[in-house]
Amino acid sequence: MEAVLEVEHVGCYTSDLTRRLGVSITVLSGHATPEGSVGLWELSGPDAALPRAVEALRAHPHIERVDVLQKRPGAWILETVDTEAEVSNALIAAGLVFLPPVLIAGGTETYRVFALERKQVDRAVKVLSKKNRVAVRSVRDRTVASSPLAALSAKQREALDAAWREGWYDRPRRTDQARLAKKLGVSRPALAERLARAEANVVRALLEG
Repeated sequence: MEAVLEVEHVGCYTSDLTRRLGVSITVLSGHATPEGSVGLWELSGPDAALPRAVEALRAHPHIERVDVLQKRPGAWILETVDTEAEVSNALIAAGLVFLPPVLIAGGTETYRVFALERKQVDRAVKVLSKKNRVAVRSVRDRTVASSPLAALSAKQREALDAAWREGWYDRPRRTDQARLAKKLGVSRPALAERLARAEANVVRALLEG
């Protein structure tokens, strides 16, 4: 089962930032570390607002670090270390699987989640609704008979295979995105997007099948 949840995360600094400055955040990837959640973000919006948004992020107590990796007109790529994970923790506790990209715009966070049963989605909504405004925008069941890898593009398959062989999925990890990206001859944002899409396709095929 696949569902799309929209969360107006009350008091969340990223949601507030998108509302105040008219920017949007796309969380391309993320993983937990002892320091906090390391994320690769695309910050997009008016050129004049992007530096202000980065400074606001750096000033917030939940953000340990913000590095600007790439600047393009209307879009900056950031690597962040974030200690706030209220929504993602609630989704995981309910037994849901969610994968990037997570979209944050206009004060609303949008998550695509996968569940074995509808009651897992309802459980997450109940917990999050205690402090936030939550809406289930879609729920659908699918059956996929083919291999979970069948839906991957060649580039997604290459990225997933390299990540597996180099130890990205080991605990502790034996590599990082910078080394993986260099090995594949792509940028870190491109690698993160390929891995995110590949992982989403594989999880969808497994859970829906």
